Amino acid sequence: LQVSAFGEPLGHPVTITVKDRKPTSPDASQVKLKDEFIENKPSVFEIIAYADDGTPQDVGGDIFCVKLEGDHNTEFMASIEDKDNGVYEVSFVPTVFGKMTIEAALEDKVLKDNPFTAYVLPGVPYSTNAYGKGLEPGYCGYPQRFFAELLDDSNHNIKVPDNCFNVIILSPDPDEKVVPVITPTGEGTFEISYTPAHVGDYSVNVEFFGKLAWDTPTVVLITEKPSTSPLHSHFVELENVILNQPTSYALLALTAEEEQQKVGGDLFDIKLTDSDNLECPVMFEDRGDGSYSANFTPTKIGKLDVDAQLNGEHLKDLPTTVFVIPPWTNTGKTISGPAEGFAFIPTVFEVSIWGDTKEDVLPIPP
Repeated sequence: LQVSAFGEPLGHPVTITVKDRKPTSPDASQVKLKDEFIENKPSVFEIIAYADDGTPQDVGGDIFCVKLEGDHNTEFMASIEDKDNGVYEVSFVPTVFGKMTIEAALEDKVLKDNPFTAYVLPGVPYSTNAYGKGLEPGYCGYPQRFFAELLDDSNHNIKVPDNCFNVIILSPDPDEKVVPVITPTGEGTFEISYTPAHVGDYSVNVEFFGKLAWDTPTVVLITEKPSTSPLHSHFVELENVILNQPTSYALLALTAEEEQQKVGGDLFDIKLTDSDNLECPVMFEDRGDGSYSANFTPTKIGKLDVDAQLNGEHLKDLPTTVFVIPPWTNTGKTISGPAEGFAFIPTVFEVSIWGDTKEDVLPIPP
């Protein structure tokens, strides 16, 4: 190449080698993500053109197209700028946060590993929060449960799409595959439960938008549940009960160190026996936190013998007796009999107990 001015050459001739441009390969070209995508913020990523042999192109001219689809099937419009150096810059504004699918193609051929998933983050400042007993030490074979949520600056929940949340739990036993149950509450909070099968440290990893939450991973120590002691476990308070009124007695499971169990699972045998030596039906409820309830409805006035056993041993201060009393608001009594008597001769008198009116007299078992 010789450059001249006014018919006179300028400098020495320059040799330019022209060669064929290798075709751009859709299997070798790649999409390169640069920064995070944020809702309603201008965003960019790049397409890098490569030839079949992996050589990056150093000039432009390729015709790429992209398809960007966000949550709720929202399509984001994009523009592509050819930088004339083998790089193509894609610009767009994501209008909703959540999972986004990116698909790039060279003319009509989709690039390798496309489409793929990326995430659009909320356009407001936010923080993550994970809480609950399931993140505290627990017992082997007993469910662990906790919650996770995304909060804005005002501590209000941000409702995260289900497909933008995930939990990965790693067991101390590499052969154990922990599959947590994730339940959206509908209020922007996720409930997570899992049941550890081994003793040791479990690593709980909470992810929002494909990234670890700021307060995880959390290491949860799992041990064997300590034995429940019948000699220390007890009913909270045993009081007289009212005829035909549904009643509940609370029972606490304690260890030999007199600490309340953190989980349930104990099989207490509870018996309530009336004055005719007939058992009163009892519905036993395990509250899952080391406390239980015995629910029943007494149907006969008189004594009620209360007993509870664990593994054949009576609980603390049992058996014992309470009384079933009439359902009266007010009670009164009358005593009738002779005004005088004689020494060494039996005297008979009557005691009547009545309720709101003197017609409410009921026979009282001896």
